[in-house]
Amino acid sequence: MGRNREAEDILNGLLKLSKRRYISSMTLALIYIGLSRLEEAVRCVEKAYQVMEGPLVFLNVYPTYDPIRNHPRCQQMIRNMGLVH
Repeated sequence: MGRNREAEDILNGLLKLSKRRYISSMTLALIYIGLSRLEEAVRCVEKAYQVMEGPLVFLNVYPTYDPIRNHPRCQQMIRNMGLVH
């Protein structure tokens, strides 16, 4: 299980903070991926896509996104951004 409790605490703190300050949806997606909460991670990537967060350009190349990269909604965003190899 690793440090899931600690990651959950960090996630909850960031979600609370996001009500007052900007927190990157891609940052939240990475935490969700680490917790194997992949559907929530994809939703965060979709939110990042809506505002075109800069880190989206790494969705198709960084290994940290491997668990969600082949998700149909992620594949559609990758195509829409022209990031197909």
